[in-house]
Parts: sequence; structure tokens; C-alpha cells
Amino acid sequence: MQKTALLPLAFCACLEAVGAQTSFVIRLDSTQEVPPTSSTATGSGTLTLNANNTLSYDISYTNLAADFQAPHIHGSAGPGTNASVLFPLTNVPANTRSGALQGTTAALTAAQVADLTNGLLYANIHTVDYPDGEIRGQILVGGPFDPENWPLSINPSKVAHFVSVDQSFSAPGASWSADSLQILNGGDQDTASISIGGHSGLKVAGNFLNVADQLFRDWATYDTIDILMQVYGDAALLATNGQPRNFLFLTGSVPDLHEANGGSLPVEAKNKKWNWVLFRIENATRADGTRYVGIVPPDAQGGIAFGGVNGGTIRAQGGLTGVQNLIARLVAFGERGALGEPQQINRFASAETCASEPDTNLAFADISHNTNSHLVVLNDTDQTVTYQDNVGPVGNVRRAARANGSYMNFGITDHYLGLPCNDPRNIKLCVEFYDDPALTGAVFGPEAYATDETGGTATYPTARLHTLAGTGKWLRRAFNVPAVNLKGVSTGSLEG
Repeated sequence: MQKTALLPLAFCACLEAVGAQTSFVIRLDSTQEVPPTSSTATGSGTLTLNANNTLSYDISYTNLAADFQAPHIHGSAGPGTNASVLFPLTNVPANTRSGALQGTTAALTAAQVADLTNGLLYANIHTVDYPDGEIRGQILVGGPFDPENWPLSINPSKVAHFVSVDQSFSAPGASWSADSLQILNGGDQDTASISIGGHSGLKVAGNFLNVADQLFRDWATYDTIDILMQVYGDAALLATNGQPRNFLFLTGSVPDLHEANGGSLPVEAKNKKWNWVLFRIENATRADGTRYVGIVPPDAQGGIAFGGVNGGTIRAQGGLTGVQNLIARLVAFGERGALGEPQQINRFASAETCASEPDTNLAFADISHNTNSHLVVLNDTDQTVTYQDNVGPVGNVRRAARANGSYMNFGITDHYLGLPCNDPRNIKLCVEFYDDPALTGAVFGPEAYATDETGGTATYPTARLHTLAGTGKWLRRAFNVPAVNLKGVSTGSLEG
């Protein structure tokens, strides 16, 4: 808590309801064939390069237009180019039009491993009507990627603009522009600084994440814009029911706006780690043929300096509930292929296992009656207290605790409200205090609180602190603190 020039009587904390292997991914369709076919069949799967350089694969396919004939891995060739067969694949059919490719290849040569890593191998499914291939897909290195470095999927030679909140990333190529993006702040697109796991980010305190691009005109000729973010894996990535939800992005300017669907993330994204995520949106065209991102029309209204709404370029909306509480460390806009493919990026490390949250939601300390339920007033270092009797007005004196310094802190015992590995929760901090006339004008309230179990913290807004009026009465005040991790700050072995 912040400076507490007061004598608190009671406190409560209330929970509000709320190697040796490398992985690859593949997505097959008819558009990747050379030339493309008219088939509506699709396929997807994963591959693993083993320690002995064999390649294990599990690829499903469905809705072939013609009977299955043969599957192969071809190389070396990038998108738009054909190449010879390298390995046959084993088919496990469900019927003549659907099934799975499952097995392990012979060992790859060093050159073939290099081609695999560089995205120059592809899988091709041949059918009786399409002997050269009905559907095809490039084999691409897959995540989860290290949050300390750019994903291995990026292409430094393509165009991208980005901003890193903590300045940890530099441009990997000449066509990448660092700090041309700005995450806006204020009103319904307010953000607040936050630290999690030793990294700084911005948390959406309003409804929207609005990003301004100083070079927004670069996108005037692109029909697709990829949006790469590094975000923290918590409940904000999912719908309120814990299931995937679509992320929507607003483009254009008033009165002509376009909302583009960037897709959803799997439930595995909620892993309490920093994650790379990739959304792909259409840069649609207006009636006059111009793109929503890149061109400002003559009738545009409002804050249009960067071609979008409210001073931005592209605004993350996330549906009816916005993107409240989303925590971002980096945002990048890129042309298709600059940042990778969604199936490469949107893969997530497993969350650590943790005991379920207990069915308890109230811990308190009643200093006047010398009782408590799993909440104690700490009394050490710079957070010592003095207990005093007969505090308050005549006829209503009580026993209370006075902070000797700037801080008064509290610890939760016996993991009563949960463990630091449990999800952050909204906490209601209730205080009964003496509004001492001698301390009129002093302020108090929550100060620092934990945001994750690795030492990340946030600061409670000073505008929401309580100012003593000096009424000479015992008063009660409650503070709502969002997304608190029970690790605590300076609570030692206790939660807080």
C-alpha cells in the first residue's frame, strides 16, 4: 500500500468472481499447386525432424475431388515452383477421398535438412484426376518460438513495420522499419504499463488496442496485412467462457469503416507465458477501388493523421467485449510472408501444472478484536507497524495499527486464496480506518501488486487513491484491483 498516515482497524481481501527434435507444420490446398487446381480439398498436420534426421509426419486430408493416388515430399522448391519427388509418404485412408498420411521417412541428407529448414520442401497429394497433384503445401518450421528473439518464420527482405514496448527488438532487414508504429493511449483505448517475467508490456485498460503507423501509406497496394504480436498468455486471449474468440480489426476512417476478421487463437494460448501470435487480415477495397489501409478518402472525418480511427491506423477490437486486459510487448504490421504463416506462429508451449483454485474467497484481519482469518499484517523491513489502543473519537475508541514508515503490507497464509500459479484474479481490498483530523490531505491505497508468479508488478493508479478528509470518524473504503497474482510484493513466503 502507499503511504498510510492513518490507523487502520480491519482489512479484508476478497476474490471477485471471475532437443533433439525440430517441429514443422503444413497446410495443403489447391491454390499452392503449380498451376492451381479447382479442388476444395484441404489438409494440415505436423512433422518432426528427429535426432537421426528422419522425418516423422502426421497429416490429415479431406474432401479430395478425385480418388487418392499417391503422396510424396518434393524438393527443393519454394512456393510457385515444382520439384522432383524425394520421399513417398504412407497413406492411412478413411475412404478414397479422405484420410491421413502417417509414418517416418528415411534419413534426410544434410542438404535436404537445410532445404527443410528453409521451407524448400513440400508435400503433394496426387489423385486420379490430378496426377500432378490436387493439393499441395510447403513444409514450414513451426513454433512455439522463443519470445526473446524474432520467430524463425520471418522474412527480413519483405516489408514490415513494428514497435517494441521494451525496445528489445531491432530490425532484422533493411525493409523493416523499427518504431514506425505507436500504440496509442487514452479514452477507450487506454493502456497501462505492466511488467511480467522481467519484460515490460502494455495492458489494455480500455476496450481497444489502437496502433498508429507513421508509414501507413506503404500498405495502399497490399490486399493482405499480417499483424504479429507478442502477448502474454492469459484469459484476455479467449472469450469470457474460456473458448476461442475471433479477433476483429477496424480499418478505414469515419464514415467508411471496414472490420476485418483476423481469426482466433486456441485455448492453449492461455499458458501464462509470453507468446508470439499472428493474425492475417484483408485490406479490403472501398467502392472507389482504394484500400482501407493506406489511403485517406476526401470525406474522412476525425483523427485521421495515420489513416484510421481515433488517431490510429488499425484498431484491435476483439468483438463486442473489445480486447480488455490484453497485454502486448510488441506489435508488427507486415506484408504477407514477412512474419510467417499463422499455422507456424500460433503454436504454444504448455502451461505449468497447478493445483485448482480453492473454494474460498475471503481473508481478513480484525485488529481491534485481535482475530484474523488467513490475513496478517506484516511487520518487517520498511513496512513495520505499531499497535495502539484507544484510537478514535470519544465513545468509539479501538485498537489499530499505525505504519511506522511509508508502507503497510499484508500476507495471506496457508495459500488460502490460491497459489501464484493460479490465474490472476480481481481483488477487492476493504479497509476500515480512522479519518484522523491531524492527517487531513494524506492519501492511501494500494500501491504495487504482483502480475505474475515470476516477479512482474504493476502500480495501482494514483488517481484512485483515497484522500483523508479529517472527519474524526471511523470510515470504510474498498479498492478494486484487477488481475492480481497471489505471489505478492515483499510478502516473503506468504501470498499477498
